[in-house]
Amino acid sequence: LPCRSSRKDFVLFFLEGLPAYILHRGRAWWQTRNRRLQDARLINAFETPAAGKSCNFRTDFSAREAYEMQDASTGQRPNVGAVCVSIVLHSPTKRTVKTYVKEVVSEEDANGYARWVVEVSKGEVTEEEKVALTTDVYFGYARNKGDGRFHHTFHQDILRLLKTGKVKHAFAAWHDGKVLPGCKNYAKEPGEKWATFEARLPELEHAFGFMDGAIVQYQNREAIHGTCRSFADIGVRMTHDIHEKHDFKGPWDNYGKESTDSRRKDVVSGAATINNAYAHAKHNAIRMSKPVDKGKNDARWRDYSADKYFHLYYRYGEDEDGKPLGDTHRDDDMLELAADKVPDLMASKHYEGGMTTAAVASNNGFSFARSRLGCYCSPPPGESCSHV
Repeated sequence: LPCRSSRKDFVLFFLEGLPAYILHRGRAWWQTRNRRLQDARLINAFETPAAGKSCNFRTDFSAREAYEMQDASTGQRPNVGAVCVSIVLHSPTKRTVKTYVKEVVSEEDANGYARWVVEVSKGEVTEEEKVALTTDVYFGYARNKGDGRFHHTFHQDILRLLKTGKVKHAFAAWHDGKVLPGCKNYAKEPGEKWATFEARLPELEHAFGFMDGAIVQYQNREAIHGTCRSFADIGVRMTHDIHEKHDFKGPWDNYGKESTDSRRKDVVSGAATINNAYAHAKHNAIRMSKPVDKGKNDARWRDYSADKYFHLYYRYGEDEDGKPLGDTHRDDDMLELAADKVPDLMASKHYEGGMTTAAVASNNGFSFARSRLGCYCSPPPGESCSHV
């Protein structure tokens, strides 16, 4: 990189940043460890009553959608939208897991100077019996950018669907190509409908979530308020762990790309007209009604290979016809999460909602606990965690 300072000044500048970088990498490793411990704890609950009382979710907003149309006029701005992807892990079961292992060949060039790795298509598929978590992938669609209101409204519907078999806030919701009960447009939404939908986790008590470090989406007063009021609204305590910035990568990114690619392919081929978030949701509800077998890439998706897809659309910034709502955006489907200021909000990455039911702002009503980092280790009986 070009640098206007001298080499000595550049090296000193580089060395000054090392302590902060080491701290950042250490915290990122700790949060990755916590994600694995969360999953391990749920897997270890296999065939016990605790298996149906908690779930884990990993969520992220995909890139901003721009609904370009081939017949758009010069200078015409396309409609925009946002997609939130949430991978929900629950209900450990024993199943046969297939893993495809590629054959890798290393070769040298003629002079022996360079080496490269050639990945050939041949390989071996292995099968093993193991306890794995049921993985549901939820897609939330809306016009406005992702924020705390979008995030918590979407996840309250997810947890409510798991616990009761119905959604509440979504304008329209689909699973397996059919409209889910409880959505606001259930009676008018075209297509097949679920008369009833079986609750997957009727005894759900606690949801443990991980998300990236985006402040406007997950680490602000509205997001904390949503975490605190989850128990009051749906009877499920919610725990939020916020990952270090720029390190929260995983299959949720791939599922977000799958949602976008599904739309783009049909728009380019002329098979579909998709010019707003509602049309995007309805399109994917049919075209992505069920997960597709990843085939040879199964090893990459091994622990997050989807069992079911769900699609939920919210009027946020636009109505169902794609027309903008008022400037206040309070006549939409999202939760109202206005809250008091939370002191030292950025100092903590672990927030756990309490069990209070007072419907007031976060500082003088709903209780919550927080710490700089969380921990999900399993200490011996009679002892407590000593890490945090």
